[in-house]
This record gives sequence, structure tokens and C-alpha cells, in this order.
Amino acid sequence: MKKLFTLLATLIGLNSQAAESEGQFPPVPKWQPDFSISVDQVLERMVYYFDDGKDIVVFENGTAVVLSDSLNDAEAKEFALKTLSDIYNYHPDMNPINMDDGNILVQYNHPAFNVVINSFANNHMVTIKKRHLDALATSEVLITSLGNNVFDEFGMKVLYGRTFMFMDVQNPKIVKIYRHKPSSKTVSNSLENGKEESQKLFDSALPFAKNMLAENGEFFPYGEVMMQNNEIVSIGAQIEDDDQPSSSELIALLKSSFIKAGKTNEYKATAIIYDAIVKLPNSNKKSDAIAVDLNHEKGYSVTVFVPYTINKDTLEFGEMFVNKGQSTIFADM
Repeated sequence: MKKLFTLLATLIGLNSQAAESEGQFPPVPKWQPDFSISVDQVLERMVYYFDDGKDIVVFENGTAVVLSDSLNDAEAKEFALKTLSDIYNYHPDMNPINMDDGNILVQYNHPAFNVVINSFANNHMVTIKKRHLDALATSEVLITSLGNNVFDEFGMKVLYGRTFMFMDVQNPKIVKIYRHKPSSKTVSNSLENGKEESQKLFDSALPFAKNMLAENGEFFPYGEVMMQNNEIVSIGAQIEDDDQPSSSELIALLKSSFIKAGKTNEYKATAIIYDAIVKLPNSNKKSDAIAVDLNHEKGYSVTVFVPYTINKDTLEFGEMFVNKGQSTIFADM
């Protein structure tokens, strides 16, 4: 984890002693603050501190648990709950860290954290100073450079931040499971692979439209798909009891069919080919064009336009251009 300032040896929590009063184990603080930053603010800072490289669970009062890799939602919840339980039922040793954004990260001997936004804490410093000793667990003694249970403002803010861990552990309610973004290298490699296979599909799909234009001056929308074994298959569209369906109806039918198949991992890539009127790049002129919507399961999505003109019996093609696609076919994968 980057963005950490050097931790001073005098920070609270490095040396601690605690005794439990009779009938109350594990010990808990009396203070449950009624002012706090939002869960979204906690998550935004945690994503920043961990470079958006970890999945994160956030509890109702803002305690964040950093997950092991590749846990599904059920496993993530189980891991997060166990992490809080392990902290609570042993001893909540803490290691507060000054972060490079000026805030404080309170971490424990398990992968759980509380974020103290410095500006927010400063706005409530009168109350924090007044109540910080009530943020100690029952009979807890923390040894600082100032003495036993004697704290500077930094230490008071840390104790304030830790109260939310105690609140979450006593009534654990998970409110967010955040999934981190794949690294740019992973995305780049996936998109590049998707681009290559989409190009193969485009090269297979385009000639039929060109031939139909040359022979008939028009064509109905159609589709082609790349199966998981890389086989390319042509897909026609037909609406029952309708001999003259509109192009928009056929396009919608193909799209719906592809989305359904995409959810079952049947296709690797899809192409929908149709006739369109487009505005030419760097020009106010419009032109007829063959449009090819390409979508790949790896996230690559573009629409390729091949402008054309038909003058008498002459078919001429202009310079093709590409627009970003809408990524709708494999959107839920």
C-alpha cells in the first residue's frame, strides 16, 4: 500500500494494556459518536489508499475490510464478519497512520480500517476533546509518549475513529461490497485480444453487405457471431407473419437475441450489419453507409461505418471510419 507517511514510534497503540471489568468481555467504549463521515467518503479514500487494487467491504458505521482476492459476495461477507470478530474477541491493537492526503488511517492487526478525515474531525474537535477518554474500552490503558491515557489531538482523533469499529462489531451490517478495477495492463491486453477477434468477424461479415448492395442496391439487417471455438456463423433475422419488417425491428431482434446468448457465454463476439445514414467525419455532409456494430466479451465495442454512393449502376465506397460502441451485448458479464 503506498501513500503512507513514516510512522513515529510515539504513536498510540504500539504499547497497550487492557483489563476487562467483570461481566463485560470483550470490553467496549461508552462513547458512540453521532457524527461521522459518509460510507461513500470512507470508500473513496480506501480506494485511493489501495490504488484501486483491492476489493473492499464497508460496514454501516464506516469500518472497511480489505478482502483477499477472488472472493464472491458470500465469501466476502463471511471474511469481513470474521475479520471484525477476530479483532474484537482478541485485542483491538491499532496502528494509526498519517496519510499523504492529510487524513488518518486507523488499521488493526487484521485487514480492517477506519478513516478519519482530518478536516471533518477538526470541525468536531471540541466534542472529541471532551469525549475522547470515553472512547477507551472498559479499563483500557494506552501508553503514549505523554503518559498513560494522555493523548494529543492526533491520538484523540484516532480514538474517535476507532469507536466506529466497536460500533460495527457490536451490530455488524454490511452496506457496500466494492470490486476494484482490473489493472490497465489487464484491460489493455483484453481489449487488444477483443480487437483482433472482432476484426476477423468484421472481415467475414462485410462482404455480404457489399454484394447485396452491388446486386440489389439494398440489404436487410443481418448478424454474424464468433462462437467460443472461434467458428464464425451467419445469423438471419425474421419476424413471424411479417414479410416487410422495418430495419429497426430486425436490428432490435438481433440485438435481443445476442444479449440473451451472451449471458450464457455462447458467443465470443457479435456483429450486427445494417444500412445507415451517417454524418461524415470533418464534414457536414451525410452519406449512406454500411454500419457494423461489433461487440466482444472482453469489452471491445465499436461501430464501423463504410460510406457508399450508388450513381446509376455504379457502386462506390468511401473511406471507412470507426466510432466507439455502446458495449450493450456483453454488458452484464
